[in-house]
Amino acid sequence: YNRSKGEIHPHIKSLERLTGDNADQQEVLAQLAPQIDQLLLFPSSAIQARNVGLVQAQQINSTMEGKRALDEIRTLIGNFQERENRLLRLRADANESYINAFTFNYISLLLAIVVILLFVFLAINANLRARTETEVKLTAASAELKDLYDNAPCGYHSLNASGEFVNINHTLLRWL
Repeated sequence: YNRSKGEIHPHIKSLERLTGDNADQQEVLAQLAPQIDQLLLFPSSAIQARNVGLVQAQQINSTMEGKRALDEIRTLIGNFQERENRLLRLRADANESYINAFTFNYISLLLAIVVILLFVFLAINANLRARTETEVKLTAASAELKDLYDNAPCGYHSLNASGEFVNINHTLLRWL
């Protein structure tokens, strides 16, 4: 009894710390502390009365004061637990809403990334196709210009800075 009596108030202090963000629960704990103190007085007086005599202890027990105090404490604790359970449900629902919103945003972001990557892939592919087409056209144009140069009706030649022949077309080669 004495050991348990010493453990009650630290537990109440712990509850006060845990529910410090909830004014309603602090109010219930403020009501609970005096009720517990009153309940603790009852066994002490019953024990002292029993040391005096059995009749005195029976008279204290017959008042049902201990039962009334315990019933009041049970009611306060029941209200406390009900409020905590309600608060837990509210926080769990809010947490579930946050998780659902996060999941939706995460999936939306992933879809946006996929769309952007697809767009980039298509743009790169179009660019490569255009480059390939341009390269084919340039090769054809270069071949055509080379053919025009080599088979022109007049002779052409190119010299470098030293006066050496660098390029001669086929017509000039035939003439020479």
